[in-house]
Amino acid sequence: MNSISKILRLIRYGIPGRRPPAPNLVIFHITTRCNMACRHCGDDVWGNPEDDLSLEEIETLCNDLGQAGAVSLGG
Repeated sequence: MNSISKILRLIRYGIPGRRPPAPNLVIFHITTRCNMACRHCGDDVWGNPEDDLSLEEIETLCNDLGQAGAVSLGG
C-alpha cells in the first residue's frame, strides 16, 4: 500500500483503536411506505414496507449505536 493510499484510508476509516465509540452522523430512513414520487426527493426508496424494521428493532439499533453526534431521519 503506497503512502497516498494509507493517508486516504486514515481519512476514510480513522486511526484503528482511536475511533469514536459512536458514529458522528446517522442517516436513518424510517420507512419505505411513501409512494408519492416527488421530483425533489432523492431517496427513491420504493422498497417493500413489510421489510421495514419494527419498533423493537429500531430501539435495539439505536441502543447499539451509542450516542451519535447527529441523527437525520427520513422516509
